[in-house]
Amino acid sequence: MWLVEGDLELDIGGPITIERPNNVVTRPLSMNGQDDRIRAVFELTSDDPLPEADDESIVACYKYLANKLSFPFEEKYSFETGPFQS
Repeated sequence: MWLVEGDLELDIGGPITIERPNNVVTRPLSMNGQDDRIRAVFELTSDDPLPEADDESIVACYKYLANKLSFPFEEKYSFETGPFQS
């Protein structure tokens, strides 16, 4: 990359002015991704880091699952007896 003298700006040594965005839009959470499903439990956005696995987050996950799951639920169990057979 080449710069000519006209492409350069003089640094006067003052603080840098950073423009803050007016409207930040994060991508929606995808329930197909494991990380996004975890973020949904903690009501985070797709830009937020995942929480640490500590006692507080484990209790939050337990409360979320206890609220969302109901037992007993109907399930089908099958077992593979051979290639493409069950």
